[in-house]
Amino acid sequence: MSSGDGMKPKEWISALQARLDRQPRLLVAGAAAAAVLFLWMIYVPPSLEIRRLGVQWRSLRAESRQSRQLLDEFYQGGAALLPGSGHLPKVLEMLHDKALQHGVKIRGVTPGNAREPSAEGLSVFPVEIQMEGEFHSLGEFLGELRDPSVLGMVEVRRFRISRDEGLLPVLRADLSLEIALRQE
Repeated sequence: MSSGDGMKPKEWISALQARLDRQPRLLVAGAAAAAVLFLWMIYVPPSLEIRRLGVQWRSLRAESRQSRQLLDEFYQGGAALLPGSGHLPKVLEMLHDKALQHGVKIRGVTPGNAREPSAEGLSVFPVEIQMEGEFHSLGEFLGELRDPSVLGMVEVRRFRISRDEGLLPVLRADLSLEIALRQE
């Protein structure tokens, strides 16, 4: 549109203004549509994912509560199978017998003071044991202590081996145990 088309400058300006009036509306409408589409693409997938994760979270919490309840029932049932705290001498005797079966000589046993009973009714008795034996015998004896069917709940807290040149191949070992017994 030039003024040489036979249009007067006022007509030319009016035509240009009419054209510009229509273009911003289209531009604004197009920009608004693009913004809505952009926000839709950004907002909808994460919100669907958040909903899906919320459902999974509730499911996991329910499973966790159920697992915790089963573990508590199992733990209480297992604690009932443990010998009572009055049986500590018998447990120490069984410990001594197991050591002898593996060729380990017990040089000394020092029982400690029992800790306060837990909520499940278990008392923990610390025991220090000094022993001698060949390397493999000591290892087999410790392996036997790991099995709860042997002595119940026994936890090895510390194990220290020292060698005496005059005793080789026999080693000396100090063992700190915690024995869990049912409170009577």
